[in-house]
Amino acid sequence: MTIAEVRQSAGLPEVMPAYLKALSYAKNDPELLVRLAHQFERTGEFEKALELVSQVDADSDHIHRARLVESRVLKRDKQMPQAKEILEKLVKELPEQEELRLEAVGDLALIHDREGDFDEAFRMMTSIKQVHLSRCASQKAASDFATQRFAVLADSLTDRDFTRWADELEDRAYEPTPALLTGFPRSGTTLMEQVLDAHPQIVSTEEKDLMAREILPSIHGKLSAEHSLLEVLDQISHATVEKKRKFVWSAFETLSGQSLGGMTHVDKNPAYNLLIPLYLRLFPETKLLIALRDPRDVLLSCYLRYLPLNPVSVTFLTLESTAHRYALDMTAWLKFSEMISNPWVEVRYEDMVGNMEVEARKICQTLGLEWHDDILRYREKLQHKQVTSPTYADVKKPIYKRSLNRWKNYEKHLEPQFETLAPFLEAYGYD
Repeated sequence: MTIAEVRQSAGLPEVMPAYLKALSYAKNDPELLVRLAHQFERTGEFEKALELVSQVDADSDHIHRARLVESRVLKRDKQMPQAKEILEKLVKELPEQEELRLEAVGDLALIHDREGDFDEAFRMMTSIKQVHLSRCASQKAASDFATQRFAVLADSLTDRDFTRWADELEDRAYEPTPALLTGFPRSGTTLMEQVLDAHPQIVSTEEKDLMAREILPSIHGKLSAEHSLLEVLDQISHATVEKKRKFVWSAFETLSGQSLGGMTHVDKNPAYNLLIPLYLRLFPETKLLIALRDPRDVLLSCYLRYLPLNPVSVTFLTLESTAHRYALDMTAWLKFSEMISNPWVEVRYEDMVGNMEVEARKICQTLGLEWHDDILRYREKLQHKQVTSPTYADVKKPIYKRSLNRWKNYEKHLEPQFETLAPFLEAYGYD
């Protein structure tokens, strides 16, 4: 195996044995050493990760990334003082606006949060947001454009639109059963997805953004941006629907590495509330799983985390913009839920943590699946599985209640946004 082949395969946990075979190449490639160490850290193989970062020369351009990986291993291995020491050193050594430094500040802020130093955690996370705010113009423009178009779509849809699309549905017994797991980022979708993925009749795909990045641009065709999304969805021909469905299933089979025939496929995308109409246009039979969590905890959790700057994360650079985006997405769901006839279920994160089996059984019933005890053993499957969500480390831990009512530690910072969140606190019983 060549270094080029190893680089191409990096990021896919199922080829981890290939990584091991290629370590003789990696010894002379510090970038590859760090990338492999990062993979082992994500899959919980800490000794292998530490062995690899120890091989990165101190004068290498990649030594700081190696140290960041080392700090994450130590943190997950409950060696918090050592992890904190490494992070503090990185923050001092790296240029103020370098992205790697911002990652280190984000990790350090979460350690302060764990230690109960909430003001310092909030101050450090805000410093990251300020840097991103100074250079987010292109991402914000893209986010504002897309969000506005989907907001108009949500306002203009009626139940007749959903009914008309559903009437076009043919017998799909030979295809997988589609399910969309959404709600809002940081509402517990990662936990729910990993629990469901343990069911032998379920295959999940995690945050691949296929609909937004591939399908929507392709069906837009020659229509200009002046045409509404409702017009775009209405003009799709039957042949186009068939073509796009085949493409989607082929892509999901490639991503999952297995045939999906006879299976239920769960597409987990927590920021897809506004894309539900697109889903139901191509897959009118989609079953919907909506993750809920106390909106105040959602607000805090979206803000109190480093995320690379992109058209989704740009929304979370201020508490105000986060609260307004939450209100937009959840208002859309409240409207859609009254207009569609598809099976759907709302699952509160707090209930999932309190009694996972009860909630999982409720989801299985919505999906039309028999209960299977493998769901209760979902963590066994997670041991050597790579989770792509930013919360990959948390989801592999036993279920804990530390994240419940976390917002109370930051109430003075969050309070100005409570009026925006009030309708949803009432609607979902959190008031």
